[in-house]
Amino acid sequence: MSGSEPTEPRRLTGAGLLGLGVANAACLVVGLLLGHAADQHFDSAPAGVLLGMVSGIVLGILGSVFEIRRYLD
Repeated sequence: MSGSEPTEPRRLTGAGLLGLGVANAACLVVGLLLGHAADQHFDSAPAGVLLGMVSGIVLGILGSVFEIRRYLD
């Protein structure tokens, strides 16, 4: 058997979507917690929380894009 046989495309299942949601939530929560800790350490409220929130959202979106692209190829 050669490698030229067509393969069935991967499908994004409900469990995969749930995993994406959990990963996004984890990125946001970790960013918020790190931002809160930075605010307490540097006495810079609310800059750390805002920066942590934005970075968590951006990392969650990037992770989702990279994961979804695996199913589009």
